Amino acid sequence: MNSFAANDVLTDVHSAILSEVSDVSNLASGGSLSPAPVYAFCSGGKVMLPTGANAVLKAHVQQALEEKGVTFNSEEPISATFTNSTISGFDVYVLNFTGTANSLLLPEMFEVMLPMSVDTIISIKDSCNS
Repeated sequence: MNSFAANDVLTDVHSAILSEVSDVSNLASGGSLSPAPVYAFCSGGKVMLPTGANAVLKAHVQQALEEKGVTFNSEEPISATFTNSTISGFDVYVLNFTGTANSLLLPEMFEVMLPMSVDTIISIKDSCNS
């Protein structure tokens, strides 16, 4: 159930990022967006996303999951990362969220923690005006 909740949250993040990519791509040269995009940016005429560990993504996903009743094991680190590769001219980003949730469905006596590792993939081939 926790992975389904994480998948649901990452689907929402995926949609928000695609919207940001579109906004950045359609922005006139020298223009600005309000509110400013959280993830997408223009660099060298290409719309890009950050790579590596991302504290903003981690906080966003963790908060959204906690609002759905998912709590996390404080002894296990939560991580959210972007990785990037180029495939056939597309910049392909994998967003991964990893954490260990406390049990929602199993009785406490089992003391089984529920690991989560959920990915969403975004491919971008958008240009922009720096």
